[in-house]
Amino acid sequence: NLTSSKTDSAAAKNDTTKVLEVASTTDQYVVHQIAESYRLNHDYQNAELWYKQSVKNNLSIYPYETYWLGDAFMKNKNYAAANLQFEAALAK
Repeated sequence: NLTSSKTDSAAAKNDTTKVLEVASTTDQYVVHQIAESYRLNHDYQNAELWYKQSVKNNLSIYPYETYWLGDAFMKNKNYAAANLQFEAALAK
């Protein structure tokens, strides 16, 4: 069942319960892959949502999550948050 990215973005704004609570590295992998898939499909609102969860999990197996969250913030025109994420990525 394929839906448009606009529908996915609207749903993500209204329902954040879809983001997984991570309990294992397998769950983190799933969160990472979902974030990546949204980013690669240029759906930056959903990518932002999932990268936030991935960064919140703070696992070192995906060291570029902070950078990609900053990129999603930038593409969503949230420049102040993007700057903070890029600074955090440089500090790692």
